[in-house]
Amino acid sequence: MDPKTIRGVEMRKYLLLLGIIFFFVACSEKNQINDPVNEDAAALLKIPASDNQLIKSTTFAQMIDGSIGGIISIDYSYATRAGKTIKITGKLNIPANAFAGFKYIKVTLDDQYAAIMFSPSVRQFDIPLILDLKYEGLDLTGIDQNKINFYYLSDDDKKIEVINEKEKVFDTQSGTVQVIQAVLTHFSRFGWVI
Repeated sequence: MDPKTIRGVEMRKYLLLLGIIFFFVACSEKNQINDPVNEDAAALLKIPASDNQLIKSTTFAQMIDGSIGGIISIDYSYATRAGKTIKITGKLNIPANAFAGFKYIKVTLDDQYAAIMFSPSVRQFDIPLILDLKYEGLDLTGIDQNKINFYYLSDDDKKIEVINEKEKVFDTQSGTVQVIQAVLTHFSRFGWVI
């Protein structure tokens, strides 16, 4: 092969390699050029750390027949490092005919935030589910009760949507945030956002 042909082949290899590198860099999840910027990203309400370790998957679960419905109760408490007690209570009311067939429904408490995750993933219920959820013993000092709401949260917390509810309770004295009869039209992650 003549030297010009060898240089041309080497140049094509070099350009192909650069193209492949550029492709992977451009498609990277960590690439800040393509990542949407959301200055209003969700600021979740933190819960205090446990004196031991809040088990990451504190879950309440039940097999539910969609034609009959049912209730999943939530009752959990733990001691903080400062010796205070945090109590998380509530219930998920699944009305009859909310979905077809049987579903093993899991309700998982977040170990760092006043947030809750439901599974399995359901895009839309035929009849909305109703959630009552209460956190007691939190330090709510400096939080404006007019700015805290119960939200649907996307996996990356960049998309949030206020959840309709009958009532919300905010009491700094007892450290209570509570949502009463929150309407869940699908399963995902939900939590208190400041």
